[in-house]
Amino acid sequence: MDLSYSKITSLPDGLKVGGYLILNYSSIKSLPDNLKVGGRLDLEGCEDLISLPRGLELGASLYLENSTNLISLPKGLKVAHNLDLENCTSLTSLPEGLEVGRDLYLNHCYKLKSLPKGLKVRGVLIISGSPLVKFSDEELRNMVKPGFIKEQIIR
Repeated sequence: MDLSYSKITSLPDGLKVGGYLILNYSSIKSLPDNLKVGGRLDLEGCEDLISLPRGLELGASLYLENSTNLISLPKGLKVAHNLDLENCTSLTSLPEGLEVGRDLYLNHCYKLKSLPKGLKVRGVLIISGSPLVKFSDEELRNMVKPGFIKEQIIR
């Protein structure tokens, strides 16, 4: 796949994007602090990306599936719609204060063994292929209190 943005390795400080920012399978290594994206941010398959910046603001969904070297998300991250972390195989934890406006995809996050207190998921939580499947729905819901998982948990 020869995409024009596949060779991008960085973005300028203070970047504000009104709509979507799509960098799938790019060579991006980091994002600037306080990045603001009015729509969705697509970082699928960004294998050089290890973490996300502080102050990241999103107006829609965040797609990070197959970003296999991602190890952390910023504390207090708020995603207005879906957060897709499927196959983020190096992710060991989720940050305190994480809020997801719709669905949270944690399929095949092999190192993720717990959920943070205060996690808020207003949609469905998908955990198939992760160590989280060993917990009952009740245990997972209690794990995040005072947060919540509004809808069902899919294994």
